[in-house]
Amino acid sequence: MLFISSFILLILAGSLNASRNEIEELLDEFNQGKAGREIREQSRPVTPVPDPCDQHVCGWGKECVVDKKGRPVCECISKCPDLEDDPLDKVCASNNQTFASLCHLYRQRCVCKKRSGFENE
Repeated sequence: MLFISSFILLILAGSLNASRNEIEELLDEFNQGKAGREIREQSRPVTPVPDPCDQHVCGWGKECVVDKKGRPVCECISKCPDLEDDPLDKVCASNNQTFASLCHLYRQRCVCKKRSGFENE
């Protein structure tokens, strides 16, 4: 709004053959108003929104995600961190299947429970 007002004044000043000083004064007022507005916008306190997952604990192989209603929900880990193929990170399950890490083992366990309908265990 301030920009439009200053622009209109600038046009009027130019059309009335205003002096160069008047035009510069108008531009200075515009810049000062803009700077003041920027300072006011920056000084507004920002209220951090608490993360519902901060106090929510999920079991092994699960991670907390926020559902559409803003509630914390535990779901199977979407992706385990990539490791540098260290053989010491590998884990052998009771069925003799080898996983890249504990994360991968527990993620698979969670996925299998979810598919079989036992995800609340």
